[in-house]
Amino acid sequence: APGDRGCAEMLRERDQAGYMCLISVVIPVFNTSEFLEWLLESISRTQGIDLEFIFVDDASRDDSSANLKRFIQKHTWLNAHLLVHQRNSGLSVARRSGYERASGEYIWFLDSDDHFNAEALRKVYEIVQTRRFDAVIFDHRECRLEDGEMRYLNVVRRSHAAEHSTSDGRGAMISCLRDRNVYAWGLIARKGTFQNHFFPPGRLFEDIPTIPMVLASCHSVKYASQAVVNYLLRPDSIMHNVNMKSCIDLMLAGERLRLRAARFQGGLDGRSLQEIELYRALCLLWAARRAHAGGQWEMPGFRKILTRQVKLYKKLSGASGICLNTKTMARRRMKEVFHYTIMMLSVRMYRVVLAFRG
Repeated sequence: APGDRGCAEMLRERDQAGYMCLISVVIPVFNTSEFLEWLLESISRTQGIDLEFIFVDDASRDDSSANLKRFIQKHTWLNAHLLVHQRNSGLSVARRSGYERASGEYIWFLDSDDHFNAEALRKVYEIVQTRRFDAVIFDHRECRLEDGEMRYLNVVRRSHAAEHSTSDGRGAMISCLRDRNVYAWGLIARKGTFQNHFFPPGRLFEDIPTIPMVLASCHSVKYASQAVVNYLLRPDSIMHNVNMKSCIDLMLAGERLRLRAARFQGGLDGRSLQEIELYRALCLLWAARRAHAGGQWEMPGFRKILTRQVKLYKKLSGASGICLNTKTMARRRMKEVFHYTIMMLSVRMYRVVLAFRG
């Protein structure tokens, strides 16, 4: 069991497996030069812990790559590498490049416009080093850049995960789905857990079909009550920049999650599948609201895909599944019950409801 073996034994196992460090931190970079100073300041505070930093410049057009080169050259103690793509390939491909270069036993995917609390990371690192869970999940803090100053806001806690500080992978997956926190930067996991569950290339919201399956493949997951990542709220981020692709990719992310769950090796239990179906329904709701707010609903392509996805969802879930999801939503967020019920009745009617509610 994690925590039962001595450090010397675990280090011997690591060396025999060919790992060169404990944790590899993979950081894709694309035109984020204006935010790098906070990230690099965080990294400069990690001296003394066994980390490897792999920056993947995905053909940035700003001076991100030059800034990273200077930082690596200045901090000679740092175990860091810079990979440069000659052509922009997207976040998932950049993560794959870093993943293949990583030599750590564990891996952590971090975004280059975010940064982290070095002291909180050290505490999580100690858990990874001494207990050897398959994954450690943690909280984060939101922040905003205002007039060149970083303003730190509220801590976002994993309330469901906190109910069970240690769980198996499927229990952790359910907690993360209920917390609606499936961000790749929200966990440090064994590198091998991503082998069969990697981020789909060319898609936005790529964490949704990936992280739940990574957690489900773990035997042991630890929740650490530490706000490690400082998540930057940006008005131009994918979360706020609404376009046709983002609406469709969000809608289909839930479907990809369902398909991966159906193919999961060894199968998933009924409770896990129910949570995945519920999250898939939420992806449809979120995509519809997003499209309405951004004006994409009026585009025939979106309406056609949404209608098809809702029909598929109703066919696969059946009346009993929809009823069960409605009851589950009612126990958590009553507002969503209304939206869910109307959408299941009629996509056209739901469009009227959204228009009426503004």
